[in-house]
Amino acid sequence: MAAIMPALLSGIANGARSGILFKGGAVLELIGKVNAIAFDKTGTLTTGELQVLEIIPANREDINKILCVAAAVEAYSEHPIGKAIVQAARDKNITLAPVNNAVSHTGFGISGQIEETYIQVGNAKFIQSDSQLPVDLVAISENLESIGKTIVWVASNEKIFGIIAVADTIRSEAAKTIGRLKKLGIQNMMILSGDKPSAWLR
Repeated sequence: MAAIMPALLSGIANGARSGILFKGGAVLELIGKVNAIAFDKTGTLTTGELQVLEIIPANREDINKILCVAAAVEAYSEHPIGKAIVQAARDKNITLAPVNNAVSHTGFGISGQIEETYIQVGNAKFIQSDSQLPVDLVAISENLESIGKTIVWVASNEKIFGIIAVADTIRSEAAKTIGRLKKLGIQNMMILSGDKPSAWLR
């Protein structure tokens, strides 16, 4: 019993130095019996920072034009996807055009007016309300969604510019950490996420 207490105190102290807080020694003792772990995905296994990974044009539209138009409107959005698109434009030193009448449509996307052109940036349902989606782009978007990417459609005045694929990035140390846990005997690992299963079943 005398030998257990120093070990527990040492474990609690080491945990604190690594940012891990234990409620008490009993909790630390139970760790040796853990056989399953549930991870939060965003910000734990991933960086929590969305990035634009791909831009697919419709009808040979210019990729930079698609990004420019989308970013100009998304500059008025607080959504993480919008911020990722704006950052992608900044990374390419793209100057954003002024936008009038920017309106956020919760759960769908955002719209605004660049000069005389009405722009829509959002999900397929949002764009579909005013435009017919190209069959080839629908197939590409469905394929990208199946491997965990979020698809943003960009359109104007019933014209489809293209789609932008956005995704969170996996932390470089995530795979190594999970491998080490498996070696320690923890075989049951789960992910807690609001995403579709396709976003993490890869």
